[in-house]
Amino acid sequence: ARPAPWKWAAVAALLAIAALSFPYAEALLLKPRLSRKLSSVKADKGRLATIDRELTFLQFLKESQPPYLDAVSLIARSAPAGSRIDSLSMNRRGDLALKGSLKDSQQVVEFRSKLIASGFFSTVVVEEQAPSPDGQKVVVRITAQWKSAVARESVLIDPPAPTVEKAKAAGKELTPGASPAMATSTPATPTTPPPRKDTKE
Repeated sequence: ARPAPWKWAAVAALLAIAALSFPYAEALLLKPRLSRKLSSVKADKGRLATIDRELTFLQFLKESQPPYLDAVSLIARSAPAGSRIDSLSMNRRGDLALKGSLKDSQQVVEFRSKLIASGFFSTVVVEEQAPSPDGQKVVVRITAQWKSAVARESVLIDPPAPTVEKAKAAGKELTPGASPAMATSTPATPTTPPPRKDTKE
């Protein structure tokens, strides 16, 4: 038996009503989840404002702070072996004054040349140079002026990677309980016991 036409009409009406009410039902079902997401987005938005303020402050400190550590690092890298720095003074304007002792006049010239070649300083002047009281070293006083922040951007402060690797290899620590003499001594050759002779009674 064929169903009555009014049954088909009722089914079609129900399907139409379900299709029209589906978006509203989805919104009602997903409303709690969307509310939680919206709350987390608002909280993150407030955190982003705080992060922006902190980042701006840190950038201001980085741009305004004097490069004291960079200057000391370059001086340490440029100083020849055996040199000694007795006093070192710097200010925010970029004025640097150094007093120390080097081996001879040749080292003074090399030290000044390395400081200029680094590109960090605009001027490097040897104000005083005199032999030490014992006559074994040369006492010098050097003044310098570092460049502006824009001019220092291209200066390489950190040593190249091969230099760092060599320094790490040279400064490896000994194993616990081992002495330098033990590390450098040659390993002892194992001694074999003499062959045992079998005796017959």
